Amino acid sequence: MQRNKLQPESLGRWVGQATEFRRLLPQLPIESRSALERSLGDSIETLSANPELDCFQVVAQPNRMEPEPADLRLVWWPNGKPCEVTVGIVSSRLGRNLDDHRDWFAALRNVVADCAQADFRLVLSPPTFAGPYVARAASLFGAKTLTIQTPNAVTSLESWIQESRQDHAARFGANHDSRPAYVSPPISGNPAVADAKDCPLQDEMVFQLSQRLCAIHVRSGGNIHNRLLTRLVDVHRPPASVHLRLGSRGVSPKLRDQLLDAGAVGWATLGWGRLNEQADVGTSTSMIGDHELAEQTLDRGGEMADFLTHCTRRRHGPWPEQTEREFLDDLILDRPDAVHSALASLLRILKSRKLIATGDTIRGGFPVVSFTEVSAAELQRLRVFRPHRGRWDFQPYGLSIRRAWLVDHGCRAVRYAEEHDWKELPDAERPFFQKSTSPTKGGGEIQWTVEQEWRHPGDIDLECLGGEDAFVFVPNQQAATAAESFSRWPIRLVSPS
Repeated sequence: MQRNKLQPESLGRWVGQATEFRRLLPQLPIESRSALERSLGDSIETLSANPELDCFQVVAQPNRMEPEPADLRLVWWPNGKPCEVTVGIVSSRLGRNLDDHRDWFAALRNVVADCAQADFRLVLSPPTFAGPYVARAASLFGAKTLTIQTPNAVTSLESWIQESRQDHAARFGANHDSRPAYVSPPISGNPAVADAKDCPLQDEMVFQLSQRLCAIHVRSGGNIHNRLLTRLVDVHRPPASVHLRLGSRGVSPKLRDQLLDAGAVGWATLGWGRLNEQADVGTSTSMIGDHELAEQTLDRGGEMADFLTHCTRRRHGPWPEQTEREFLDDLILDRPDAVHSALASLLRILKSRKLIATGDTIRGGFPVVSFTEVSAAELQRLRVFRPHRGRWDFQPYGLSIRRAWLVDHGCRAVRYAEEHDWKELPDAERPFFQKSTSPTKGGGEIQWTVEQEWRHPGDIDLECLGGEDAFVFVPNQQAATAAESFSRWPIRLVSPS
């Protein structure tokens, strides 16, 4: 007798208590049925005795390349399926310069605040791009959450049940404001196919478990774009369940029209464009006149040889000595410190009167402050974009300090050498080691010696740095006006190119 097959279009709509597994099992392939019976076994009766605590759902991940779904999975709701409306926030990646996307964070605030007010429940999937920001915003605004827990790729059903129960008891318990949803390994289908699906599991589960979706940023041809199209043609989803943020920075006009024609609902956050950097960093009400700036413009000779140059650059991620949570809060709450440009980095130095050492790009991780012998007036010949770091080096923002003062405080020229020299250096000399050259992916070579680098081990306290022993350099009057509010040293202009 041929058994009935669970149709793909009905998957994801089946919800029931553990007692209903007996209805589900005959519809599954024999191997999956055996695994489920073996995994659940005697625990079915135990689960049935607590229907208010245990609820399961079956979901199937769509696969555009195959007529059948790639796999079936169970979702376990330890505290029962939420009764609130579930809202998922999805987004394509933004790139490294997050502070350039303040409109994105404004849209995030708007959605999360609305969910908190309406008592909706936000669906979180931490491994997704939007996951960490949605989770932190939910905490800041007091919104209820549903956190998706995906399994390890090699986890069996037996170990998944055990690990999920242990995790739930340790991290969630009876907290009904923060609930988990545990996603099982595949219970049918080809795991190899499952791993190669169009949409990663952590993203897919946000689509599966969200009654409403808010798409904040969609890149054409990406996973989010393709999965939105699949969602919009799902006849089992209610109309207008996908909300698309409008505007050129959220979605291109062509993509916007395609998704709106497919049934998405457009929305916009008004009054939150990209703000002027001068307003971000704070400025003085006094202005430096054009004549005074002209007198302070750097020339290329004379006393410039007596100074070493420290350039500031854009910062990706938290500031030095800033936690990841503080960084997220700055972005989400639109605080001035969210701006991480080269100018913002310079202003932090001027306000704190401290150069903070970092070992991020130093062999051995030794924290140092770096300088160059190249004068501020000649920086343009060093300015270069580093693709592997996603940033420009030697931008025309920074602080020049008299060489004699730095030498007195422990600053030294680096030693350009080769790999074999590193092994022979004592620990005290290693902070000053720099390879002469490095290969590039394209088969070229980076010549580090042109930087004429000096290093100071550890932070530099600038409180005792006199007004005659340093000057600040910036490329334009707007930046000079911002720096004037905080600088105890002269401000001079350099040519940006």
